[in-house]
Amino acid sequence: MLSSIYPVDRSEIDLFFEELELFCEQQKSNKLVYFGYEEICNVAFAETYRSILDFEFSNQHIRDLLISQIESLQSYSPSAASFLPFLINALRQRGNVPENQDLMSAAKEAEIGLIKEILQQQFAYSSLLKSNDLVEIFEKNGFISNFDIKKSNSFQNACVFESGMSIHCSLHSAFFKNKESINLNNAQIVVYDGFIKDVSEINLILNLSMEKDTSFLVLAKGADHSVLNTCAVNLDLGKCRVCVAEPSPDFWNDVIHKVCDPLKLSTYGFVTGRLLNNYELRESSDVSVLINRAEIFFKSKALDLSHSARTSILLNESAWNKKGLIFDQLNFFSSMLQQIATCGLISNNDFYDLSGVDVNKETGLATTHHPAFAVSRALKEAETALNKILSVGYLVRLER
Repeated sequence: MLSSIYPVDRSEIDLFFEELELFCEQQKSNKLVYFGYEEICNVAFAETYRSILDFEFSNQHIRDLLISQIESLQSYSPSAASFLPFLINALRQRGNVPENQDLMSAAKEAEIGLIKEILQQQFAYSSLLKSNDLVEIFEKNGFISNFDIKKSNSFQNACVFESGMSIHCSLHSAFFKNKESINLNNAQIVVYDGFIKDVSEINLILNLSMEKDTSFLVLAKGADHSVLNTCAVNLDLGKCRVCVAEPSPDFWNDVIHKVCDPLKLSTYGFVTGRLLNNYELRESSDVSVLINRAEIFFKSKALDLSHSARTSILLNESAWNKKGLIFDQLNFFSSMLQQIATCGLISNNDFYDLSGVDVNKETGLATTHHPAFAVSRALKEAETALNKILSVGYLVRLER
């Protein structure tokens, strides 16, 4: 691979910033569009990253330098990546970068109404997931959501909210010999903090499942293959419904209480000295369980949804072709909410007082507050990117 030196004239840098300013003006005035699969679509603020990737700059080398900076930010804060081009453009003309401590001090705890306002503004004009859709997801799930994007069996798109909690588990492949997942309704949940060595240890549970037509999920620290195979074969034959799963190690330290306490489950095993063959059948259970190869999803009104909530997005044939764009929107949404939950919000006025940059004026947004982490991180990255571009004298071009 050969390399050659490419000199960058000052006029090329000036032209690049003129084009960047044009991009920002077109983006914030909603003049930028893209060709969807069936129609011309507007570009939302939340889709700034995708929009600038498609924008034509005269100097490809400086453009690549900018995009590399945006891509590194996109990987951990898509929201900050959307603010970055606007803040680079603003910082070149005015403003300064305050200390992190000053920005942190100006941040405030998030308010529900302000978050809805931000979602409405940042996803306005979106052609796929609309701002009202994301507001509804936030209202139902709070700050933490897990999303599944699936193909719909009908011509309709749908959003299914599943109240519950998911935990990571290992399950024996025999359970999925003839099925992709296992559904257990009104299941008895048995938590055993030990290793199940022999089938005799769960004879009572197997018999209860068969005699009482009851489903069981046993969470253990491991089980012998003979135990797992016996349960899997009986489940497949429909004789009894007992599934044994091994949760990830963190379950036994932290997550166990988030499952056992609200569901009022007693623990069996070494800590309590209670054997599985002394299991007492619970009179009623409102817990439904969806078991996948690496995850178990509990559904019950008793569970604390601040830990985790899952939403399934069902797409028809036409929308399925756009699933990558929807995934990007959901990633932006989830990441921004988690950073708001951690770092809070900062008012547009406070940010302007500290930096001299009016975010609303630069971006075209009309919100009283912004995600504190996103705008603060974007301003820091804008300073770095601006200095890189202004100091470019030569670029090294690699040629094959």
